Amino acid sequence: MMMYAEHGIGLYAVELKDSSTPIGVCGLIQRDFLKDVDLGFGYLSKYWGSGFAYEAANAVMNYGVDELGYRRIAGFTSLDNEKSANLLLKLGMKDEGKIRYASTAEYVRLFVREYKK
Repeated sequence: MMMYAEHGIGLYAVELKDSSTPIGVCGLIQRDFLKDVDLGFGYLSKYWGSGFAYEAANAVMNYGVDELGYRRIAGFTSLDNEKSANLLLKLGMKDEGKIRYASTAEYVRLFVREYKK
C-alpha cells in the first residue's frame, strides 16, 4: 500500500475471470536501486504456462505507457529463471545484462523496453 501512496503504482491481484479465484499478482513497482519502474509478477505454480502471466503483464505495461506516460519499463529475474526471462523477452524487453540487486551480493538479469513518444 505504501507503494501506491508514494508512487501511485503497485501490484494488482490477478484473478480467474469466471470464478474470481486469485492466482497471482502483477503490476509496476518503483524500486530504490532502479531508475525505471519495473514489472513485477508472481503466480501460483499450477497456473504457470497458461498465458495468464503474459496477458496480465502486457495489460499492465500498456497501462503504464498509455495512461501513466512511462517511456521505459524494466524487469528483472534471478540469473537462472529462464521462464520469467522468456516472458520478459516475449513482452518486447531487451536483456541488458547483469546488475547487483539492491545492496546485496546477488546479481539479477535486467531487461528493459523503451517506448517512443
